[in-house]
Amino acid sequence: MVADMVRLGRTAPEIYQIDGPYVRTVLLGGEVDVPWLKFLNSIKPSDVGGDLDSILALRCSVERGWITSVELAPVLQKTVGEADFVLRRLTHSETADGAVLRFVSGYPLEDPPVFTPGPGIRAALGERLASVFNVRGRERIALEWARSRGRVSSPELADVAQVAGNNASSILKGLVTDGALKPSRASGMGRGLYYLLAGKDDDAEPDDVARKPSERAF
Repeated sequence: MVADMVRLGRTAPEIYQIDGPYVRTVLLGGEVDVPWLKFLNSIKPSDVGGDLDSILALRCSVERGWITSVELAPVLQKTVGEADFVLRRLTHSETADGAVLRFVSGYPLEDPPVFTPGPGIRAALGERLASVFNVRGRERIALEWARSRGRVSSPELADVAQVAGNNASSILKGLVTDGALKPSRASGMGRGLYYLLAGKDDDAEPDDVARKPSERAF
């Protein structure tokens, strides 16, 4: 039932435990999301478009612009390892336009891998993603990234938002001006610079130490 609903683009059922031996389920209907359904039907291998875990992972990536196994695990109600398997499988699933998910580059080696919509999703659902990756959407991504992962850098934002490095830097500096972020060093310059949520204790490294970006080969 859940798979059928989310496959049609509808809201997943909301299930609540209430006092006593009862469970309350809320089902919301609506029109079929035709572009979403066409996209799912176009994915190869063909079983991916009907797999509940894969559908939920894809929907999260479209709604947020990026996803990791840590955020996905509670959505799937599975372990982080199982969520990671789902996400990695989707990097090898594709439409005629390319992979549906791809890895984000530029983050520190010790951090969990990040996944973002690949060319397969962007070609099929470009209009929907426009609001996720517009100016305000990029600012939201930067703040969510910093909140979830502890910090955000220009290379990370540039890759996930598919913008030039100088544009990503401008977005982050604008959030500093707005008081939402602060740079990891007072100068706001230098190799390995990253940004923290304003008010967060600064755990910045010395200016002559840089965090090595990811050079993973998946």
